[in-house]
Amino acid sequence: MKTQPEALRLADNLDYLVEIGDYAGTATDAAIELRRLHWLNAELLKALKENTIAFDVASDDGGINFYAYAQDNRAIIAKAEAQ
Repeated sequence: MKTQPEALRLADNLDYLVEIGDYAGTATDAAIELRRLHWLNAELLKALKENTIAFDVASDDGGINFYAYAQDNRAIIAKAEAQ
């Protein structure tokens, strides 16, 4: 099992390139952006999980299939957590 997300591993590698003098501007910008996207993804995943719990307890009073939404969300969550 991976101990570090790929985006953060790449960001660390880019930081190393900066330390040794290669790709200073580009590597720094890319490392910052990879970290920003990683944390944004984590926040979105958290919100999706909370949304899925809400679907699980919602009543189907308007013809909306909340169960199908929850199942779709679980598939997305599983895919995100596998990476």
